[in-house]
Amino acid sequence: MQPSPEYNLRRPNELGRIPVIMYHSVDDTRPFDSRGLNVSSATFRKHLRLLDEYEMYPVNMRDLHSHAALSKVPKGMVPVVLTFDDGRRSQFVMRSDGGPTSSSAIGILEQYIRDFSPRWQRRATFYVMPKSMHNPEPFHQNGLAASKLKYLVDAGYEVGNHTWSHRSLRRMSETQVAAELIRCFYGIRALCPEATMDTLCIPFGEYPRFSSWRRVVANPFSQKTAMHSAVLMAWGGPSYSPFDRRYDNLRVTRIGVSPNELESTLSRLSKSQTWYVSGGEEGVIHMPLQLTKYIANSKLQGLTTRVQ
Repeated sequence: MQPSPEYNLRRPNELGRIPVIMYHSVDDTRPFDSRGLNVSSATFRKHLRLLDEYEMYPVNMRDLHSHAALSKVPKGMVPVVLTFDDGRRSQFVMRSDGGPTSSSAIGILEQYIRDFSPRWQRRATFYVMPKSMHNPEPFHQNGLAASKLKYLVDAGYEVGNHTWSHRSLRRMSETQVAAELIRCFYGIRALCPEATMDTLCIPFGEYPRFSSWRRVVANPFSQKTAMHSAVLMAWGGPSYSPFDRRYDNLRVTRIGVSPNELESTLSRLSKSQTWYVSGGEEGVIHMPLQLTKYIANSKLQGLTTRVQ
C-alpha cells in the first residue's frame, strides 16, 4: 500500500475529534465477542489497513496532552491512539529471542509497519495490572513481564495504570481507590522503572461514586501536580481534542471494536470532516472559524492560533 499524496492537502483542524480505540484480546483461539472484547487477527489487520487508508498516524495516549508531541503528526494526517486493556496474553507473546510473535497484537502491528506503513511510529498504550491475588503477571507469560514491559517502553509504546486488582471502583472509598492506583503504579514501576504510568484506564468504565472522585483519580498521591494527565472511559465514541473546552481529561471516551463499530465511526468522521487533522507546526494550533467558540483558552499558553 502506497501512502496517498493527498493527505497533506487536508485542511488542518486541531479542534477536531481524535479516535482513541479500545482493544482487549486479539486471539484466534477464543470465541469472538459481539462487544469487541476479542477480535480475530484478521480483523485487527483490517483495522490497521483502514487507519492507513484514512491517513492516520499512531500516537500514545500521553501525547494528547502535549501540542509539541501532536505537532509531530505529519501535516494533514489524523492522530489515532490504539489502547489495549488488561495486559492479556494475546497482546504480547514473546519469542525466545525477545521479540513478539507474529500472531500477537504487537507482532501484527510491527509487521504491518514494516510491510506497509514505514512512516508510522511504533506507538500504542497498554493498560496493565501487576501480578496479585486477583491477576496473573502482565501478558500472562510466566517470568517475562519485566522483559515485555521493557521491550514496549524501549520501542516507544506507553504503559499505563489499570489499577491493582481490576475490580470495579464504583463502590470503593477514597482510600481504597487511591490504594488501587498507587499499588498498580509501584507494582509496574518495580518491573519497569521507565514506565511513565501517567495515564489511567478505569476498569469496566465504572467510576467511583464519592464526590471527590476527580481529585483522587487524578492525583492519588496528593502531589502538587496531578499524577494522571488522562483517565479513560470504556466506549463513548471519538474523543474531543484536548484543546476543545468540551474535552474532559478525566473522562476520555473511546471507540470500541464490536463488529463494524470502528468502520462506521471513521466513515462518519471522514464524511463530516470533523476529525483532528494535524497542522504539523509546533507552537501553532490550526482551526476552522466555526470551531473557535470551543477553544479552551487555558490550554493555549505559549501557543499561537491560526484560523482558516
